[in-house]
Amino acid sequence: MHMKRSLVVCLLLAVGCSDQTAPAVANSPGPGVGVGGGSGGTPAIDAGTDAAVDGGEPKGDCDNETDLNAIDGAGSSMRDLARDCGSLECGIFFGNGFAYESCIDSCITAQVPDLSTSCTACYGRSERCSHDSLCSLRCRNDTCSTMCLSCMNLADCVPELEECTGILGDDCQG
Repeated sequence: MHMKRSLVVCLLLAVGCSDQTAPAVANSPGPGVGVGGGSGGTPAIDAGTDAAVDGGEPKGDCDNETDLNAIDGAGSSMRDLARDCGSLECGIFFGNGFAYESCIDSCITAQVPDLSTSCTACYGRSERCSHDSLCSLRCRNDTCSTMCLSCMNLADCVPELEECTGILGDDCQG
């Protein structure tokens, strides 16, 4: 009985409660102006941090007009899409990182068909990082919660995503 309670307490501590206040990300420029204006639940893309939009050389796999427009039109944040793919479609691949990541890539491609393969792979890798770092439990209800972002930053998932995509920030508004 004591062991059962300990397991429940450990699980509750690992999952925690959803906290709506997101911590600042070290490299995040803060809220930006969306490409195409951003609307609804879609996070705005900060055009000031994207070299391709500013006329410079792209800094990452998503830093181009086609991918930025696809991200802006996705209907929800790309991290939310990756999380949903991971938990709803790709859960059978838990424990097999490569298959899990590939499944997420395919799932995202089906939902955002205009996104390039290399950009899609950034979000698949980020979700795999979340899973491998045990952040996925903390991110299950809210990918922008303090607990989720703290875990993702500690595991270098957000900095790796920024480097891969070329888009600064944690994909959270505000």
